Amino acid sequence: MALTFWPVQLATWAGFGAVSILGTLPLPDRTRIDSYYTALTVTGFLATLLLRSIYRRLSRRELAVTALTAWIAVICYVLAVPQSWLAIYFEWVIRFKTLHPHLPANILSSALSSAVTEWVILIAWSALYFGIKQWQQAQLREEKFLLLEAMAQQARLRALRYQITPHFLFNTLNSISTLVGEGDDRGARDMIALLGDFLRTTLVVSDTEDIPLSREMLHMEQYLAIEQVRLGDRLDLRISIDSAAHDALVPSLLLQPLVENAIQHGIARCPAGGILAMEASRVENAIRIIIDNTTEPRTTSLGSSFGMGLKNTADRLTARYGGTSHIEIRTGDPTQWTVIVTLPLEAATAP
Repeated sequence: MALTFWPVQLATWAGFGAVSILGTLPLPDRTRIDSYYTALTVTGFLATLLLRSIYRRLSRRELAVTALTAWIAVICYVLAVPQSWLAIYFEWVIRFKTLHPHLPANILSSALSSAVTEWVILIAWSALYFGIKQWQQAQLREEKFLLLEAMAQQARLRALRYQITPHFLFNTLNSISTLVGEGDDRGARDMIALLGDFLRTTLVVSDTEDIPLSREMLHMEQYLAIEQVRLGDRLDLRISIDSAAHDALVPSLLLQPLVENAIQHGIARCPAGGILAMEASRVENAIRIIIDNTTEPRTTSLGSSFGMGLKNTADRLTARYGGTSHIEIRTGDPTQWTVIVTLPLEAATAP
């Protein structure tokens, strides 16, 4: 930063000198005034270079505002006196174009009397310097806050994501155990193979990664294949995905706990099985996903447990989208359970 600051400061002082000299154009005797402003610009640039070095050391002491203000006032005046003297000297040299051996006898008193001008300029520069520093620190604090907030959100999403796999594995392994107990060795082997394919696919997805809906549906097809082995003809699948929604980004494994909840708490409890219908479509600037399943009438009460799948999904949507997502549960039909998920539309970009 030290290498890039002084050119900016030089350009600023050059602009100050140019504006000051342009302001003297209407005056009849410009030589003396232009000489003074030229000298004031050069000495001001040198003084503020020194001030910047002093202020960097002063900032490390973390002084109170009143103490810092007092220090700034004193330091600026201490520098303003020699700056005023140098400005008068440079003005003398510029006017007479020689290092005049006999300077005016009253140069010191003139420097003391005119130092107020330089002092005010240095005070203004100091206020600007510390104002910029405060703005930079505020920006840095905001960036750190946003980074910490993003890290916290990722941690929440990761924790919620990790809840899915153990719960799913428990249910699947329990199903495999049931098949083995029933003597259905082939069904158990098929389910183990399908479970391996499902885990292989899902474990390569980042904990907090958003994926296209089409890819999420591939995960669901692998999961539903596992459930199809367990339930057979009792599970009637009806899936309809609008082509306009294929590239929409959704959180990875968003649908799995919802579908698992629909099967475990709905269709699996019906002696005759039931229908699992999934529909996804684009509605203006949002994606709407509807999961509808057959259920026993006693499970449709709003006071009944929604299960881990619905709670986990609701928490993930809140952590990921805040208030821009929505999950709705409809239980008007005593034999149907409907979950509607609405997400803001975020399209996947081409690789």
